[in-house]
Amino acid sequence: MTQFLVLIAYITVGLNPLNMGALTPQHVSADIEFAKLSSIEVGSLVVHSGKAVGKVISVNDDTKGTARTVRIALKADQSVLLKRSTIALVTSPLPAYEKPRERVIELITSTTKNSPALAEGEKLNGFASFKEFWTASSAS
Repeated sequence: MTQFLVLIAYITVGLNPLNMGALTPQHVSADIEFAKLSSIEVGSLVVHSGKAVGKVISVNDDTKGTARTVRIALKADQSVLLKRSTIALVTSPLPAYEKPRERVIELITSTTKNSPALAEGEKLNGFASFKEFWTASSAS
């Protein structure tokens, strides 16, 4: 919890604790496709298990405006998170009384150890809410 509060303090005063300016060989990127999306913009944090692991570097609408693709950059040592079974979920990790509530992308990885790595050109599945995730899960 202390590390998370320190990270928030750094961001509040404008420091970059992730040192994630331009993409370098120390960073990997991946695309996430969302059916719908709001409240995520360039610079939004990407977290896994409560720790910041990257950030959003672009948000693009498809030509029909029905889907959005978000590109994220992760530190290279976090590339293990990019598996075919990984999903991305938009969440608010800060306490509910905070205004405005920060929106982040939470990477949720499968406990299956044999899940293959995300191949070049593949996209992670993204969900704008828990409701959307559960609805999609029950439909399949």
